Amino acid sequence: MDAFVNVTQYQPFREGSYMPLPKRLQNKKAIINVQNRDNQCLRWALHMALFPPIDGMNVLRPLRYLTEDRLNFTGIDFPTPVSQIKKLQKQNPNLAINVFGWEDKCVIMHRLSEKDGSHPRINLMLIQDKEKSHYTYVKRLSALLYDQNSTTTANISANAACTDTKERSCWKDADQNTWGS
Repeated sequence: MDAFVNVTQYQPFREGSYMPLPKRLQNKKAIINVQNRDNQCLRWALHMALFPPIDGMNVLRPLRYLTEDRLNFTGIDFPTPVSQIKKLQKQNPNLAINVFGWEDKCVIMHRLSEKDGSHPRINLMLIQDKEKSHYTYVKRLSALLYDQNSTTTANISANAACTDTKERSCWKDADQNTWGS
């Protein structure tokens, strides 16, 4: 009787953090959702904001973006929890990052940058399910907030948030402790 033993290193399939947008968000045409295969969706969302492809083509593909961005991600985990955005901003003084979320068909605020209005705002949308989360770039904040109801109204100034005009929306604070953190 012959016996054969094959040995190989197990390499589980890594799907990365990419997630498709919920249909309602997708239909707003406000968000660019880079289809990354790694866990660095925050990096790709920031690339879209800071270094969009010159030709504007295939913006959903990571290979269209610079890989040498000179952003300092030292000590930042991938995937990145919202709690580390403050550290990322401190390491990259020209960044002012707001993080929105989507819950019950409503835009929520995970994080609002405390930096003054002289820093251009980068608006990100964090979409989540039970198993993972994924950062996307909000290209058109007004389109994102357009159909939000005003039961809970917030006027946001250009200095505190990211727009030149005051916005009305159904802002819900996802976590009272994350404002400005």
